[in-house]
Amino acid sequence: MPEVERMLNNQTIEKLRDMKLKAMAQMLSEPDPSDLGLSFEERLGLMVEKEWMAKKNSKIKRLLRNASLSLNASIEGIEYTANRAIEKQSILELASCNFIEKSLNIITTGKTGCGKTYLICAFGSNACRKGYTVKYYRIPELLLEIQDAKAQTNTQNL
Repeated sequence: MPEVERMLNNQTIEKLRDMKLKAMAQMLSEPDPSDLGLSFEERLGLMVEKEWMAKKNSKIKRLLRNASLSLNASIEGIEYTANRAIEKQSILELASCNFIEKSLNIITTGKTGCGKTYLICAFGSNACRKGYTVKYYRIPELLLEIQDAKAQTNTQNL
């Protein structure tokens, strides 16, 4: 690679990093030999796709971290045994996140050890993966949060 081209490439890589386009900068600084036969548009498309995926994954990680879910649960991990009386159709409906579009919340009740926390964490994780902001509360924490919000007359964020 000629010196002028290398300098321009390095400047471009630094500008990409300054714009927080790290995945694109990495692809440009460490080209995949299999990509060399591609046209400019095809390589650009691959770079944009990689950057988009990196940003999407980063957002999901941030949403999951901020949700404060107590378990690493998933919709796919829910067990539908006869003694649990969980209807798969109801789970799939909640997994669609339509309740969020309708500004509704999920509250679960049941005996100790029946899987309430797992279900809620599975729904929360699923919603985060779909790009929604989630906050997991246990009842004592939720009641304190409501009490604090009322004391400050700031119930808008609840």
